[in-house]
Amino acid sequence: DRDYREIGIPLPFIRRRALEAQHFADAIKVVATTSKSGSNNMILSTAEGFTVDFECAPDEAFAIYPDDDMIVHANHWQSPVALSKLRDTGLRDVPDSLYRDQRVRRRLSARHGDVTIDDLKEALFDDFASPFSVCRPRIRKKGGNLSATVAMIVFEPAAGVMEIAPLPAENREFTRYELTLDDEILERAEKAVPARERPSISQEKRWSALS
Repeated sequence: DRDYREIGIPLPFIRRRALEAQHFADAIKVVATTSKSGSNNMILSTAEGFTVDFECAPDEAFAIYPDDDMIVHANHWQSPVALSKLRDTGLRDVPDSLYRDQRVRRRLSARHGDVTIDDLKEALFDDFASPFSVCRPRIRKKGGNLSATVAMIVFEPAAGVMEIAPLPAENREFTRYELTLDDEILERAEKAVPARERPSISQEKRWSALS
């Protein structure tokens, strides 16, 4: 209920500044403290496997940490602190948010300890209650605007891999992008999880996804 009272920094600029940060702490500072025009959600993850999600109001941010090794988020506020301070006005437009995150969490929880990239993709392809589903096809909203899941983006930070499928409700073909990571980053990622506990690449759990 604080949205668009003042003009803040455009979100693409904030994301770019976070990506350019030399240290993870600097990226957190950018996301958590930069003023914004409207509420949004941004997640930061490292190759070493640390992840934090920020529910951002224009003038404040609320951190959410993994629960049962997962962070699953849709379009409604989850932080108890945020809910005690803000009024969630977004549900007027996206009431389906209240089941979309639960659909994904339930599916991934059933595979806990053995989640693969394919499991993650299938969870995000969920079409329960379509067209107002996790994977939303193109629909025309009141006023004439189109709404859809624009892209499914799956990251493996520790491997430097990103896969993108545009309009996934109509297309299941992913384009794969790879980064050549610095040796120092690879070494830190290796040390983050002992070899005896580290899964094979097909079972790598240090991933993030957007849909």
